[in-house]
Amino acid sequence: MNIKNEYLKAYDCNVVTIDWSQTAESMMYPTVAIQVKAIGNLIGKFLDNFSNRFGVTGDQVHLIGHSLGAHIMGNAASACQMRIGRITGRFSLS
Repeated sequence: MNIKNEYLKAYDCNVVTIDWSQTAESMMYPTVAIQVKAIGNLIGKFLDNFSNRFGVTGDQVHLIGHSLGAHIMGNAASACQMRIGRITGRFSLS
């Protein structure tokens, strides 16, 4: 939510967030990790529909993810038809 709030302060833009907390908070890491590709594919389809409906191009899209969320964003970029302009992934142990 902090990233969303900072983006909205700095830019005139739309922010779409994905809440996958019910899946991501599982104590069974392998169960969560195996779902990354499927979730990325769903987001890729969403991006294609969003692009088709509103005329958004890949250079207007910035995908951001943390930890497995970064992997999801990479999969989403691979799954959609447009070439995504920017992907930011972050991982930290703390």
